[in-house]
Amino acid sequence: MVRPLFITLILLAPLCAQAAEGYHKDIFMDGGKSLSGYKKLRAADMMGLTYDVLATTDKATQNAVMVSSPADLNGALLFPDGYPRYRAIYINGGEPAPHGASLGLLGRQRVRTFVARGGAYTGSCAGAFIAMLHYSKPKYAAEGPKKTYFHLWPGIARTALTFDKTADLLFSKPYHPLVKKYPSLADGKVEKLYHSGGCRLDSTYYPLPKGTELIGKNHAPKLPALHGYYNILAYKKDKKTGRLVLVCSHPEGYKSGERRDLMAAILSYALDGAGAPPPLKGTLEKGKAISMKSAAQKVGDGQYHYWTFTLTSAASKISVRLDGLTSTVDIYLKQGGRPTRLVHDQSSADAGTLPRTITLQAPGPGTWVVGVHGAHQVLNGAAYTLRADWGDPVQPAADASPDGALDAKAADASQTTDGSGPADGCSISSPGGAWSLMLMLGLLALISRVQFHHPRGPDE
Repeated sequence: MVRPLFITLILLAPLCAQAAEGYHKDIFMDGGKSLSGYKKLRAADMMGLTYDVLATTDKATQNAVMVSSPADLNGALLFPDGYPRYRAIYINGGEPAPHGASLGLLGRQRVRTFVARGGAYTGSCAGAFIAMLHYSKPKYAAEGPKKTYFHLWPGIARTALTFDKTADLLFSKPYHPLVKKYPSLADGKVEKLYHSGGCRLDSTYYPLPKGTELIGKNHAPKLPALHGYYNILAYKKDKKTGRLVLVCSHPEGYKSGERRDLMAAILSYALDGAGAPPPLKGTLEKGKAISMKSAAQKVGDGQYHYWTFTLTSAASKISVRLDGLTSTVDIYLKQGGRPTRLVHDQSSADAGTLPRTITLQAPGPGTWVVGVHGAHQVLNGAAYTLRADWGDPVQPAADASPDGALDAKAADASQTTDGSGPADGCSISSPGGAWSLMLMLGLLALISRVQFHHPRGPDE
């Protein structure tokens, strides 16, 4: 099934950019229920990043996109196997607890899985609060972690209870990697950064979790609730998880200047902290077919599945074949590393026929990697059967035949509740600019359902 109407609330921007290899887009921007409905992320435009925007106040529409629908079992954030479809998620300001409640337990788990599997996370004001354990140390002691928050950063920050004000931001460490991203930040100061109900970061209020970086202090002597408190934090749990970069203020709406550059630096530092790449799908045995048919085994749009095999000595040829295709899926081959559309030793792309086949003459010994790339528009991914041989050409595979097929059960585990296991569905996809006009027309048709509001502090 291809993209249904509800996806018209997701905009493609910028239209001419191209996402990093292995992802659908660079950023997913959440402006869903109880959040500000910004339609553009100016810093990402300046950086040339690709992003999708969700801007709706309708819970059902939001959850069909972000959580699950029959056409998109895993929601927008995750590929069929539960790994990130985007490099990062950015969550707007607004009201954190109502937004988290609207996503439901499964929706909140989608975000946790996204970060646990290596996706970066950024958020401002409400987008910062909702990533924490709680906004109140006494309430946390009484009731535990706030149920409607994501609990990505195992810490607590208080609300500043300061609305519609500005404060300067001072960097005591101008050599910090985030600050060094843009020359406009080199003087160690960003002037008049908008703040409305956001957090204030204070290591004396709640012990900082290991791995937390505090970056930039508010300077506003006439605003004691802000003055001297940190404004930005970064946190990365381990090598596998994505980096969080949370900001208490609102740099996201600026079109130019050092405040826009600050937002760009936040995005860049988060993206730099992406987790480890998805693991290999498995090892191919000579002449044995691997059938990838179940929901969690299918390859998503723009995604790569990687498989390896080893030649102990030189061979006359390598032949790789894809069967069982109902959507466009290509294969790439490379010795000693993971191939992509841009870097490979052999490719089936643009072959124009199904099944896909590639043959490489006189390959040398060593480890070879096969990349299966989804180049389709199917939200729930594409099934395939893969077989490799070396020495003689590969014959057509008997799909999952008793005498040749291997059941890829290892790639078909169900999602665990802690975000560590594979998910049981798949993802949205887009063929790129071809959808742009349809998306814009769809937005115009649904614009009456989308409302925009200014950010607020966390609910008390």
